[in-house]
Amino acid sequence: MNDGEHQHEAGEDTLSTAELHAVLMSEERRQVLQFFLERDESVATMNEVANHLAAPDGGFEEPERAKMALHHALLPKLADTGVLEYDSQSNRTRYRGHKRLEALLSVTSVA
Repeated sequence: MNDGEHQHEAGEDTLSTAELHAVLMSEERRQVLQFFLERDESVATMNEVANHLAAPDGGFEEPERAKMALHHALLPKLADTGVLEYDSQSNRTRYRGHKRLEALLSVTSVA
């Protein structure tokens, strides 16, 4: 995993529209994606993402609960779709970027 700007992968159109909507169905997954879109770097630690989710406008009251959800559900689901990479050993995540997903996210954020 390298720091750097958000990268859009050549195979990013492999996700169907239904899969994109399934990713965005979860408010917490949307918050994880929004976290990366608001950053200059594409790599973050789980602690950084958890602190974002535990912020006053986040979905969790405390970072420890956010870490549990990130480790067991949120990050693996996003990694399965190829939107990000998650290394559970180092607790680091790299956002890979996805133009269609980001476009849908911007629409759901406005609503």
